[in-house]
Amino acid sequence: MEERIQKILARAGLGSRRSCEKLIAEGRVMVNNQLAILGSKADPKKDKIVVNGKPISQPQSNVYIALNKPRNVISAVTTPDGRRTVRDLIDEPGNFYPVGRLD
Repeated sequence: MEERIQKILARAGLGSRRSCEKLIAEGRVMVNNQLAILGSKADPKKDKIVVNGKPISQPQSNVYIALNKPRNVISAVTTPDGRRTVRDLIDEPGNFYPVGRLD
């Protein structure tokens, strides 16, 4: 399934969609040996996408975790004041995106 290239790059961990748009605009992204342009689409399973001469990692499936958060633990990955976060409770590798309350 084709999607915009900046979305594919962001999901591969290369930055936000906006920062990935900058990579494309700077001419640092190639799709199937052709220079990518803003607005173009690709299928990450079929197309060869290269950034700065290196192929991007293949997309991984998402893992969803439901957590009954204890008191005094905040719904964040990091905090400047050292409080416990939900990231401290989950022993899973990779990126982690807490969404807060689901009630």
